[in-house]
Amino acid sequence: MPHVDRGWSAEKGHYGGGDAGETMSNAALLLVHATTARFGHTGVARQDERARMHRRAAVRRARVARARPPSWVPARTDQTHGDGW
Repeated sequence: MPHVDRGWSAEKGHYGGGDAGETMSNAALLLVHATTARFGHTGVARQDERARMHRRAAVRRARVARARPPSWVPARTDQTHGDGW
């Protein structure tokens, strides 16, 4: 966890990184935090407050792409859409 701790932003409520895997990494770490809490783990992987902050941050702002992808992206792989799920 020490390596992962460096990426945590309490201000933003999620782990940073800024790369293509950021969303997946945040989801995986939220699962780790939730699982450790569910089974009563008391080690460094249990981060209840981070899990709460992460959940609040995730629902506070929409994670929806609003810009069109670059012209080199084939139309069949374009997943850009408006608000909503």
